[in-house]
Amino acid sequence: MRRHLLSAVLALTLVVGLSACDAEPLAAPSQSPSPTASVSWSERQVADEVTLTVPEGWTRLSREDSGSSSELTIAQAAPGWENIPGIFTVHSIPDTLMEGPDYDVSAYRDRIRGDYEKQGGFTDTSLLPDRTVGDSPAYGFTGTFHSRGGSYPCDMWAVWREDGMWRIYVCGFEGDTTIPPELLDALDTLQWHAPATTSAPTSAPQDTAPSPTPSPSH
Repeated sequence: MRRHLLSAVLALTLVVGLSACDAEPLAAPSQSPSPTASVSWSERQVADEVTLTVPEGWTRLSREDSGSSSELTIAQAAPGWENIPGIFTVHSIPDTLMEGPDYDVSAYRDRIRGDYEKQGGFTDTSLLPDRTVGDSPAYGFTGTFHSRGGSYPCDMWAVWREDGMWRIYVCGFEGDTTIPPELLDALDTLQWHAPATTSAPTSAPQDTAPSPTPSPSH
């Protein structure tokens, strides 16, 4: 009798479990964080344009001067890859591993942090309080960034948007323990803007696909 009762309980558990899978909600729970205040989400394969108020004593480098495909490089001199202090971005377009408004950006941040620690790119890291950058949720960590034999205080922020994942690095000077306050203030002014649309071209259109993802240095 006990064996028959156990079999019945197991069968009921299986049926309930399958029913729960079939009844999975189509929409994310309202309490889940969303990278946009809008209920709509339309992923695109072209990076938005980035603007930022450049602090005094710093300059925004072109891609040619920065020596990278970064969408944004703020430094004191060119080429950017030889001048770590400043602000620079790494952009990745959406793909099958990163998609949808409910992508877990904090888990992505944790994975990036762990990879850096294993490879020695960042040491002495700690999580930063969640914030917004350009009206999008941002998840970051801080630590000592190591590049070309130098050590720099640096924050890294991960921002997930309809045009993909953005990693934003804000780094201070070699050997310092703090980031210049003007760079931290400049991050508050960062905004994204959808590329301007134009009428149908009269000649062959140019390729607007983003450049390959740069390394985590200028």
